[in-house]
Amino acid sequence: MQHKAVLELLSRCGGPAGLRKAGHRKLLSIAGPHAPRLGERLIAQIMTALDEQTVTLPGGHRRGDDPAPPC
Repeated sequence: MQHKAVLELLSRCGGPAGLRKAGHRKLLSIAGPHAPRLGERLIAQIMTALDEQTVTLPGGHRRGDDPAPPC
């Protein structure tokens, strides 16, 4: 979580909801300049982790799905 690309993604998109909402292409455009060789693999790992989240709260919201800042 200390990689510049990850920090930039979190600062611009917030948590899981913002990352999910941004989508693969947008995340890659944000992370690419900070991780030119790692970017594609990093985004693939993030998207896989988001897809594996299964914890839900009453009301049907996933944990971490706070209102996300726009990416």
